[in-house]
Amino acid sequence: LDFDLNTFQDNGIWTPDDFWAATGVMEWDWGVRGLWSINGLVELGPAQESGGETTLFASWKVGYFRRMGAYLLTATVGHSEGNVDTWSGYDRSFAHIGLRRRF
Repeated sequence: LDFDLNTFQDNGIWTPDDFWAATGVMEWDWGVRGLWSINGLVELGPAQESGGETTLFASWKVGYFRRMGAYLLTATVGHSEGNVDTWSGYDRSFAHIGLRRRF
């Protein structure tokens, strides 16, 4: 991996010289501790990159956790919105399913 600050590349990769963000988070969890849960998270806050305008970003996720003996099953979906004012910017949606074994 190489980086040269003096080389401009417009290949769709988000690479600002500078970035900051502040966020307020609300998270909830409902279920039986250690056995299962349904959980979620919402966050909202200002962000700014490379001296540009400060914009409002938001993200959310909803997940599920289940213990099955020595195994842990997790499933999560979510979205991050990079600029709430214009509904553009660095956005991503994701889905994740995981299975872990506890020793």
